[in-house]
Amino acid sequence: MITTKTAISRNPQRRKWLGDERGISLVEILAAVTIMSIISVTLIGYFVSAMNKSSEQNKRIIAANLARQKAAEIREEYRMDSVKYQLLQDSFTPLTHMLEFNQTNDDQLVDLEGMEINGTRYHFEVQVDNDNSRRSEMASVTAAADRVDTYVLNMRISVYWGTDASNEAQKTSMESYIVRGW
Repeated sequence: MITTKTAISRNPQRRKWLGDERGISLVEILAAVTIMSIISVTLIGYFVSAMNKSSEQNKRIIAANLARQKAAEIREEYRMDSVKYQLLQDSFTPLTHMLEFNQTNDDQLVDLEGMEINGTRYHFEVQVDNDNSRRSEMASVTAAADRVDTYVLNMRISVYWGTDASNEAQKTSMESYIVRGW
């Protein structure tokens, strides 16, 4: 009698390894699927988190560029128009060293119309400060140290997105100067 031998019976080590099993059991398949799903959910969570951070950083970069642009506009506007600069200078009272401008102020000396970029609305706030204690190092190197206050004002521009201006997580600020033209 002639018998045919299969590949399993030819290799005794393989026969020991497989034994009576001819395939993978349902429990092994479920374990593999569970492990793969845990890994997939973790990786997807990392990708979502990275996308959120990237989106927030993009908004911050746009806000910083808008603040720089608005500072340049304001500096140029007041440098060219000495009457407008004098109106701003006269707005300070002896007791106030800071003026704050935003979209809700009626006495707009600066154009602060917000803008929408990529579906996000950006708003501006400008603080103008005539406190000369912050400019002491500049005054010490200029020829007209006693007249610096009549030509230079500190300015802080804040750009925020969202509805709450006090939320520091959604706000970018920069400092600059307003210089009166000669």
